[in-house]
Amino acid sequence: MKDSGKLPCVYSVKTNSIPLLTIGTCLALVSSGSAQSTFTKITTGDIVNDGGYSLGCAWGDYDGDGYLDLFVANGPNAGAGQSNFLYHNNRNGTFTRITAGAIATDTGRWKACSWADFDNDGNLDLVADRTDADAAQVILYRNNGDGTFARLPDETIGGIVMAGDGNSRGPEPADYDNDGLLDLFVARTSGLDWLFHNDGNSGFTRITNNVVDAPMNSFNASWADYNNHGKPDLFVTVYSDPPTTNRLYLNLGGGSFEQITSGSIATDSGHSVSSAWGDYDNDGYPDLFVANGSLMGDENNFLYHNNGDGTFTRMTSDVVGSIASDGAGFGSCAWGDYDNDGFLDLVVTTLGVGGTPGVNYLYHNNCDGSFTRILTGSPVEDVGVMVNCAWGDYDNDGFLDLFVARGGIFGSENNSLYHNNGNSNNWLKVKCVGTVSNRSAIGAKVRVNANIGGKALWQLREINPQNALQAHFGLGNATNVDLLRIEWPSGAVQEFYSIAAKQFLTIVEPPRLQPLGRMADGSFQLALTGGLGMTYDVQSSTDLARWVPLTTITNTNRTMIITDTNAAGFSRHFYRAVSR
Repeated sequence: MKDSGKLPCVYSVKTNSIPLLTIGTCLALVSSGSAQSTFTKITTGDIVNDGGYSLGCAWGDYDGDGYLDLFVANGPNAGAGQSNFLYHNNRNGTFTRITAGAIATDTGRWKACSWADFDNDGNLDLVADRTDADAAQVILYRNNGDGTFARLPDETIGGIVMAGDGNSRGPEPADYDNDGLLDLFVARTSGLDWLFHNDGNSGFTRITNNVVDAPMNSFNASWADYNNHGKPDLFVTVYSDPPTTNRLYLNLGGGSFEQITSGSIATDSGHSVSSAWGDYDNDGYPDLFVANGSLMGDENNFLYHNNGDGTFTRMTSDVVGSIASDGAGFGSCAWGDYDNDGFLDLVVTTLGVGGTPGVNYLYHNNCDGSFTRILTGSPVEDVGVMVNCAWGDYDNDGFLDLFVARGGIFGSENNSLYHNNGNSNNWLKVKCVGTVSNRSAIGAKVRVNANIGGKALWQLREINPQNALQAHFGLGNATNVDLLRIEWPSGAVQEFYSIAAKQFLTIVEPPRLQPLGRMADGSFQLALTGGLGMTYDVQSSTDLARWVPLTTITNTNRTMIITDTNAAGFSRHFYRAVSR
């Protein structure tokens, strides 16, 4: 990892109207066929030979060694439950299955999982949901920081064990009120959806009487700030017979949401099982793919283009290709630029229809707003019950690899791991560490501008659990990024210039200093908000030219109080905090 501390930086504060830097499409850019990536199917190791009824999967670096680990949620439809799989990355292309601790030994009919740092201590925690005997339960495993996990008691998450209240699936973390603490939405196939507010200290309160806790046979959910207003919005897929509409919620701030009821994104009906946000045409606004299908028949998928004004246009196959018309009992979907040409591609898993196992669908972005379905290679030629998928660069070679969780419907299957063989295209990976924002930086927007194929191209990645909590950019033939811009959930904005390609950057959000006022004795108090355990040098100045040390502070709380006793004799004073 490269320390970003010496990069040239401009720091500012964004307003509700975000000043985008001339973001536009690059429809004339055509990718070179010679730059296509191929995949090798991994056949050795526990990670591809542990049979399971696997339904969910998530990449996450839980021990902070710079390499992605993997969690797989297992849940047979009936009978005895199964334990989950936790694989530690050995940093040599192989994995070791962890077999000790509740995170690896708890049994049940597990549905889904997500990595996120819920307590802002710098260590990724895991949330997973399961359904047993018609009782739904969400379980939080707290990362102890030493490679082990502690299962928190049920009441820690608001006592959400609800006997006889149906299935829960799809726990999706996001800081919906931007208070620096990750909240949680859980889609449920019967009963009310669940929205939990993070109260700090690993405690959650269930929010009720809210528009997002409707009883609507929810199957999956995904967060994204689709209108660039600085707050995460929520899309919920609905699976029911007969098919009904999905739901899009606009975040109004202050913990309030408004359900959008107009436009095709809110009125289309289907057996919708999965969704993924991604800016596939590089216009600076996240678009949405929705996977549809049932085990009894196929349905067309939905691809919605974000018009940039709060509305969406459903794309048709004559414009974007078969990505909008293929159907085969779909399972999940995920965006990722697997060939590093600067445009997002898409993978869609299928369970199959009518008892016939499915295949993986891989769509290559043609860089002109359309997609081509890839028909050869191990990811798309394999046959099985392909339930869930996740992109992640597990060997840190700069190219996204693919994991597919298999089984869970017709029987136990071995899961699949496909190694990306790469090509000559360049890349950049960015890990964001929140301090004022949530530590996982979920909801942060990372944008890069680079000259690819002779054209200036902007790209957008919004940090979310579907993307291993990293921003991965393909750069094509660009040897450097002209501008890297991070828009933090807190409202802070950082810009970095002239960054060389082929590196993994870790960028820490600047702390926030807020004035509390002058005291009776003439001293001045400030509040410093930053990361737990992080050390800051606080400096003061009377003229913005000469800075003198005021204090050095290590945060034992996210917000610390600082008193400047030397301010009594000055009519004006300036302060800044510098991360060590």
